[in-house]
Amino acid sequence: MYRCAWQLRPIMAIQLIFYAFSFIPGADVYLAITPGRFFMPNYHLWTIFTFSFYNYSVFFLLSDLLTLFLLDILLSFYSWCEMLKFCAVVNLTTALSTMCFLFLGYAITFDTELLFSEKICGFIPLLGGLTVVARQTMGGKLLVNFPLGNIRYKHIPFISVVFAALLASLGITGRVSFMMFATGILVAWVYLRFFQKHSNGIVGDLADTFTFSG
Repeated sequence: MYRCAWQLRPIMAIQLIFYAFSFIPGADVYLAITPGRFFMPNYHLWTIFTFSFYNYSVFFLLSDLLTLFLLDILLSFYSWCEMLKFCAVVNLTTALSTMCFLFLGYAITFDTELLFSEKICGFIPLLGGLTVVARQTMGGKLLVNFPLGNIRYKHIPFISVVFAALLASLGITGRVSFMMFATGILVAWVYLRFFQKHSNGIVGDLADTFTFSG
């Protein structure tokens, strides 16, 4: 029987509690990042610490729990310290990048919904980032064997982006969710490729099998 690592159980508990808060009207304003309220005059700066654990739908809650499940599996390749650093880099960088994208969208369209209706929350970027970890650690391994061709672990990020785009186009997820997922993949690859410090002193992973297109 699978047992989740004890370090992840408190995070799951916080996610469930924060999801319960989503039934309180206006709770998302104080738990998720709202671009138009993050800076002056509201200064909801604390949401940078709460947005990762908050979700407003069962679909995204289950998605985040799946992310923690995958995180636990992939921990065999990383120490807790390095995995925590990876999670922080991917989720925080993606959240700030998404907020910049929404501000840019507002500057072009003057659509105030981009600043006050769109919410940045959850582990969606981290889920995208974990597809990159799977590609880095098991890229050449066979995932599914089809008569028309093989799908390997290195194909997971691309397939995931296509699937996420399909969900967004069908209205199952929103544009911000897709933006966060795709950006999370890019941020994770840049970090693992060029900035991750290994115990042997090597920085990044410059293997030919871990190129952006390879």
